[in-house]
Amino acid sequence: MKKLEISAKIALGIAVVFLVALIISQWCFFNKANHFVKEIGKLHIQRDSVLALLDTSKVSSQYLVLQQENQKFQTERFIVELEKHKQSLFAYFVTFLGIGTLAGFYALLFLIPKEIEKRAKLEVDEKIADAIRGRSEAIRNMLNSYNKESFLRQNKRIYIAGGTGKEKVRDILIENGINSENVYLDEDTAKRNKYDILFFNNLNGELLPAKPQDKNGQKYDEAKYNEEMRKHNEAFQAILKMMQAKEQSVCFFYYNETNVIFPIWEIRDYDLKKRINFTTNPAQIYGNLLNTLKYQDRIAQQRQ
Repeated sequence: MKKLEISAKIALGIAVVFLVALIISQWCFFNKANHFVKEIGKLHIQRDSVLALLDTSKVSSQYLVLQQENQKFQTERFIVELEKHKQSLFAYFVTFLGIGTLAGFYALLFLIPKEIEKRAKLEVDEKIADAIRGRSEAIRNMLNSYNKESFLRQNKRIYIAGGTGKEKVRDILIENGINSENVYLDEDTAKRNKYDILFFNNLNGELLPAKPQDKNGQKYDEAKYNEEMRKHNEAFQAILKMMQAKEQSVCFFYYNETNVIFPIWEIRDYDLKKRINFTTNPAQIYGNLLNTLKYQDRIAQQRQ
């Protein structure tokens, strides 16, 4: 909108200049023409006065002819002068029009775009300045948060424990920005390098089997039900024992894609419970794991 206003103002200014120049030139020409007409009229009057006083009996016809020719010459001279002034005025007008046209084209091709670009840049700079002034603290917090997250993803060490599918889980972590050099798949390497996150891979339900489900409120096969419950309880107790043996600065992450929910409600130790996070969806790994990394980093700093 402002660009159109600038162009309109410049075009209006050029039009006003042309109009003023045209009025002035026509006024000058009109005054000059009137001046010559008055001079010619005065000359005719003088001639008539002289002729009226002359004694025609004493004045030869040749003299009268001479006076008439002289008067004709003066009239033609005035007409020529008038034509010269008219031609000069016309040349002046054409020159001014040409210069004005060139100036207009130059303004349209160079000055107006530069002015628009300059104004647009000023507006953008002002908006950026306003945004920075108004949201500088939020921007700084965002940058700090981004830098912090990048540091955590690049430096925190993760040990993936559990059944088959470790390689798939590792690839998912790498795709989400985790440094591949800090992702361990075997226990010996993890113990040697130490780790910050113990990642329980229950991708296919091998590490922690699902609890057996009742069928219409009745155990569909008591023996099978009891066996599946035993496997589930033993697996959960093994995981719980593994977590309890770790240092207070180590956090835990549980992952499964077969809808085997981690029974966190069965853990009574609150200090242990708040160090556990989990997901059953690949799309949620990034956000949930990042929160775990942040929490682990905070408690690790508190213990230093």
